[in-house]
Amino acid sequence: MYSNGNLEAHLAALLFLCTLALLLLLGVVTAVLFFARRKWMRYPLLAMAALLAGYSLLLAAFSFTSYDRTVARGDEKFFCELGCHIAYSVQNVDRVKTIGNATAKGEFYVVTLRTHFDERTITPWRGDSPLRPDLPSLTLVDGNGRQFPVSSGGQKAWEAVHGQPHTLSDGLRPGES
Repeated sequence: MYSNGNLEAHLAALLFLCTLALLLLLGVVTAVLFFARRKWMRYPLLAMAALLAGYSLLLAAFSFTSYDRTVARGDEKFFCELGCHIAYSVQNVDRVKTIGNATAKGEFYVVTLRTHFDERTITPWRGDSPLRPDLPSLTLVDGNGRQFPVSSGGQKAWEAVHGQPHTLSDGLRPGES
């Protein structure tokens, strides 16, 4: 299932860069008019204010219309970059009382995640070099909205028993998981 609900990354980057370029151009025009002692200097300043207000309104509109969505086990949640998409999915969840010599106060939730570099979404100039995404912040949220951060003690116990797992920041080539 393809569940990308983001604004196209290329379009978002282009709009941001065009806004910066237009602000820079209006700033230069304002400076020239200031030193030429022209009374029209207020017009580029008003245009800059309108541009910033419009950009802020668009940013607020996208922020207020966005929403959290629970993704079913196995479904992928895509995070878009300029030249590719990285997808994350929950493959399995186990509830255990102990991991090695570590005992939970309640239960440990052992979550198996899959990271996938979607080869269908790369640009032609991207090439085959590995992508190393920033490590996401992980928090388990239960059905009641309670949040549980990663247990450092549980993680260390898991690594002692099972060895060092792959991490979410491991480099992936297009098509790899």
